[in-house]
Amino acid sequence: MAERVITRYGQLRRGGTYAVVESVARRPTEGAFPPLMDDVRANYLLSAEGEKITAYLKTVAGPYTGEHGAHLLVVPDAKDKSNLPGIKDLLPVDLGTTLQMVEAIAYATLQQPGIDEVDFGWHHSRAEYTGIPKQRAATFPKNLHIHITGYSEEDMQSKAFSGVFKNSDLRGKTGEPLHFLAEEIFSHEILPELRANEAFNEIFEPTRDSRGRLRFRMRNGRREFSNLELPKILQSIDRRAKELYDEIGRCFFEYDPENNKFVEKDDEYKRFALLPLDERRERINAYIGERPWLSRNARLVLQVLAEEAKDEKEVLERELSKSSAIDSGLTDFRSDDALKQAANRFWAYKDLVYTMVWSAKKDDGGAGEGIFGFDPMIFTVEGLPQSSSFTDKIILKRNGFFTPEQLASVQEREREIIANVTFEHPSYEIGPGIRNNV
Repeated sequence: MAERVITRYGQLRRGGTYAVVESVARRPTEGAFPPLMDDVRANYLLSAEGEKITAYLKTVAGPYTGEHGAHLLVVPDAKDKSNLPGIKDLLPVDLGTTLQMVEAIAYATLQQPGIDEVDFGWHHSRAEYTGIPKQRAATFPKNLHIHITGYSEEDMQSKAFSGVFKNSDLRGKTGEPLHFLAEEIFSHEILPELRANEAFNEIFEPTRDSRGRLRFRMRNGRREFSNLELPKILQSIDRRAKELYDEIGRCFFEYDPENNKFVEKDDEYKRFALLPLDERRERINAYIGERPWLSRNARLVLQVLAEEAKDEKEVLERELSKSSAIDSGLTDFRSDDALKQAANRFWAYKDLVYTMVWSAKKDDGGAGEGIFGFDPMIFTVEGLPQSSSFTDKIILKRNGFFTPEQLASVQEREREIIANVTFEHPSYEIGPGIRNNV
């Protein structure tokens, strides 16, 4: 019942097309990839110095932009080598330094011939990755890392809604079905506080994207990334989102007020312990009663979720049992892939997960207007691709890797991007990754 209600009242688009981008590895590798920060420090392409961090640019071992695109990471590294899980762990000035580098790379990427649109931002989770199916997409590696993804129309294959809806793996990667609920909460509990800040109104202008979702234009374009108030505003959104998650999370999960955290179950998944049904029902009705601005659909979905919430193992057992009896799209019954597909589609994330993203599409002058979005995630496993303000993207990972010719073309594109960035920012330093041809 819960899935039927979410499908009916949520935002799974029932028409139109999706852009499927096939992803392969950059090159063949033996064994596991090295830890992120070890790889960053040994093979970075470019660096920018902040007060307490150095921001590094690196390539991505498994790019999800296709052979004609560009996928790069900017990773802020603490000078004392401590971990930086999220934007709250950076000084505002250091977050600003990082964002300026990211935006410069994104702009240079969009100028490349054949690149039609760019998304840049991060997919963040407060929960640590502990082997939980689905959670890995938002939590690994733990250090904050910001994606810059440039896409070419050559790599975006059109796929109809019907083909996506019937495929369990693809359906789990579509847009967040409960985005409207998160948007209602954001609009009533975060946005008024933001609008009370004069700097927010000077930087951001509300708009809607191609799917009708609330987004914000950068009033002064690229110059806003040099505004010292921007990182403070983003950090305030991060802080309030976590506070609001805790409020609604207490309607569903056991909470330990002494240690100020949700109670985790003592099993292999370490997910939050569900409250008994009667308590969930009582708490969600109280939550709704305190928020008369919630729409009818939002109230209904919250009540159904409280009523129908199940232990994650029960959900897996139910769905994997179905796959053994009917053609549900979950192939290889009880295989790791089947478990992952079931978790991707039917589990909610543990704790708060959100995406902050800017999107730009090449206009007639070769540039593009940056559109900002903040998307709390509940079910969808895609971050930036599904938060894009433009094309509705799904990343389909394939076995294999670039041919030598394809890799050479990608590397040439990356060199041109770096050359343009260093021309604009001569203080940025070239790293060993260029010399090592990574």
